[in-house]
Amino acid sequence: MKSFLIAASMALGVANGPLAAEPVGVLGAWAVDVTRLPMPPEARPRRVTITFSDEASGRLRTRVEVVDPAGVLRLAEGVTPLDGSATPVTS
Repeated sequence: MKSFLIAASMALGVANGPLAAEPVGVLGAWAVDVTRLPMPPEARPRRVTITFSDEASGRLRTRVEVVDPAGVLRLAEGVTPLDGSATPVTS
């Protein structure tokens, strides 16, 4: 599950390279349609929400919340400069 959190953060946070100076189009909360995940239904998370918010110093905060099949909430969070450089993710 941790690898899923990291992959989701990376895919939505920096996969398309550097972001614009004001990432207005990506800000907000996004829900993953878990019914479309390529895994057996019993292995799919119950819910996945990815939230992007503006940080004061021109950086983007990404928070990934996954409710696993057992109902346990898993979190991953990171703050990324808008130049697209890599940053650590905490979970």
